[in-house]
Amino acid sequence: MDGPQENRSPALRTLFKGLSPFLLIPFVVGAPFLLIGLSQVYGVVQLERSWVSTRGTVVDNMTVAFASGASYAPVVDFRTMEGETVRFTDSTGTIPPDYEIGAEVKVLYDPDDVHSAQVVSWKRLWLGPTLLICVGLLPILVGVVVIWVAGRKLSSSRRLGYRLR
Repeated sequence: MDGPQENRSPALRTLFKGLSPFLLIPFVVGAPFLLIGLSQVYGVVQLERSWVSTRGTVVDNMTVAFASGASYAPVVDFRTMEGETVRFTDSTGTIPPDYEIGAEVKVLYDPDDVHSAQVVSWKRLWLGPTLLICVGLLPILVGVVVIWVAGRKLSSSRRLGYRLR
């Protein structure tokens, strides 16, 4: 079989040989973000599977001060399966406060360590992993598009050269 299909493999090898250091950059830049984001997704899934879900009530918004300002972390009361009342301060603070005092919230807690509880919301569990995955995928997708466009251009120039012979 003689024709453009036969020339494609050497053309792609030529493309990769000439651009190989540049083709690696998007993958090297994106891969760590993607891998960290995926590992966080795994962690959230494991947390949702192994921790107990219940409802709690926001009793206060604790001010957490830092150098450039302050944020507000909800203080939540909830009851365990055994009936014990637990109060915890969520590890995520926001500006302005996400929850008003008296608001009912979903809570996940570790049955072996009830004070390691956290408030459940998409933003608190999934925003970080989602952003990391997007930041990781962006340069990888750009790299794939560049490879695809360069491969098509090289392939069409090879076809044109084949037809002219």
